[in-house]
Amino acid sequence: MLLLSRNSLPVLKEYRGLEIKCLKNYIVDMDFFAYKDSMHIYEESTVNEYISNKGWVSKRAKNHPDLGFCYNKASIDKNGSILYSKQKYVTRNNDCDIFLFDYSWGHNYQHWLISSLGRLFVYCELKKYNPKLKLLIGDKMPKYKSEAITLLGISDDDLICHREVTKYRKIYTCNFNSGSGLRVSHLSYYYYEKMANLINFTDDFGRKIYIARDDSRGKRPLINRSELNALMTKRGFNVVFLEELSFYEKIALFKSADIIIGDFSSGWGHIVFCEKFTKLILLEHDIYKFQGFYKEIANSKCLDLKVVETKNIFRLMYLKFLKLIWTLLKDVDKRANSLSWKVNIKELMDFL
Repeated sequence: MLLLSRNSLPVLKEYRGLEIKCLKNYIVDMDFFAYKDSMHIYEESTVNEYISNKGWVSKRAKNHPDLGFCYNKASIDKNGSILYSKQKYVTRNNDCDIFLFDYSWGHNYQHWLISSLGRLFVYCELKKYNPKLKLLIGDKMPKYKSEAITLLGISDDDLICHREVTKYRKIYTCNFNSGSGLRVSHLSYYYYEKMANLINFTDDFGRKIYIARDDSRGKRPLINRSELNALMTKRGFNVVFLEELSFYEKIALFKSADIIIGDFSSGWGHIVFCEKFTKLILLEHDIYKFQGFYKEIANSKCLDLKVVETKNIFRLMYLKFLKLIWTLLKDVDKRANSLSWKVNIKELMDFL
């Protein structure tokens, strides 16, 4: 296994912790795990950063015993280690040099935005030194991934679609990750700025944005959504549903806005594209609390972040009781996502 010199890459050397590995004649399965010669032991430098997070794996396994794998059936031992079932497999050889930047299963959009997107830039840097290097992609790639690839000028000829278990001549991978989507590296900010510079400022969405969500799906339903939407419209905010926008439009919206208000969703990860001094008001969910993560981003980018959150002591005690019951039932995620909640309109108006 060859470890590339970080100093040979002009941009990447700015990030001291980055390591790029070249895995020779490794097998890649349908979950994008890289193996040397046995499907039972995987390479730890795989881009699936969740699996290196033992705490997350142990917690996830309690609610999702199969861990969401599409190919391997795995279980967890008492020490939190992953145990793969031995199975027969068929591989084909591919003489291409490929870069492993992403994986196919269970990938939350925000986690992709915070971790995998940065690895696309790493690929572009490596390709300067190896023009024949290909990018490995999944068979069913979401539209936002293909839009990001196109935005960076990566052509279809540079892509290898991974449809079956395959042994590749050389697999390049790196340890560029985000701690399971909960940390943004300094190198990432550099890349986000480069990507934002590819997008022009626009007034198509206005400068005052309220990011709304569709509560009909039953995920984190907001009781006073209609009241909030009407109030935001009256205050001159443009009510936007991010799921209706392309990846380019999302970047343009966050880059061009002066103020953005919205309740927690994966779309908040786009604040990495905001300009300095953009005003942000996060309407935080009663259970899913990520203000610390967003404050870290806001501080790094000089953004003005305010948080509207539940402060009623009786409500907080009730929520703690619910979480205890759900933990015993091993059903926290499902129950928490279906919990209805309410925004403190008065506190929001005070911020405005």
